Amino acid sequence: MLEELQGHYSGLRWHNAFYAYKLPVKMGPRGAIKADFSLKLQATWFMDNFNDWDPFTVKRLHTRLTLYYHPKFLEDIGIFVEYYHGTDYYNIYFQHRLDVIRFGIMSEVLRF
Repeated sequence: MLEELQGHYSGLRWHNAFYAYKLPVKMGPRGAIKADFSLKLQATWFMDNFNDWDPFTVKRLHTRLTLYYHPKFLEDIGIFVEYYHGTDYYNIYFQHRLDVIRFGIMSEVLRF
C-alpha cells in the first residue's frame, strides 16, 4: 500500500457471506425443487486503523443484501433487487460512502 494511503484506506478486511437458496422449499414433480425466492447477505468489516475511527464503530461495516425472485411463469429468468451500503466498491472513490439500490433481470444456467 502506498504510504499516502496509510490510515485512509483499509488494507485488512473481514468478509462474510450468507446464502439462502430456494425459499420456501417445496417439492415439485419427480422430486424437483423450484424456489420462489433466494437471498444473499454479505458483510465486510474494516479491521485496521482506518480514518481514525473507533475499532467498534458501525461505520466500519459495509453490507450488501440481494433478494432474488424466481417467477413460476418464466423458465430460467428471474428478477432481483439489491441494496449496498459502504465505501465505493470499485475503490475509485474509496473515501466516499455509498447507498445504492439496483434492480435487474437475471438468468439461471441455460441448458440446451
